[in-house]
Amino acid sequence: MDWDQPDWRSRLRPGLPEQRRRIEAGLRRLALGWAPGPALARLLRRHLPGGTVYVNTGHSNLTERMV
Repeated sequence: MDWDQPDWRSRLRPGLPEQRRRIEAGLRRLALGWAPGPALARLLRRHLPGGTVYVNTGHSNLTERMV
């Protein structure tokens, strides 16, 4: 995996340590997709088989609207 090149999103957050910016950019390159909160359901329907249950175990997107 090429961890050497930050992407455009990581360049928008210059306060982050360089190593974190490179690693996050590499993880985004491996990801199936990215979606802001309102588009998450559409992204999951597109990539996951019907009947799949999404369980958010983290704190991101943990809002009344998303739950």
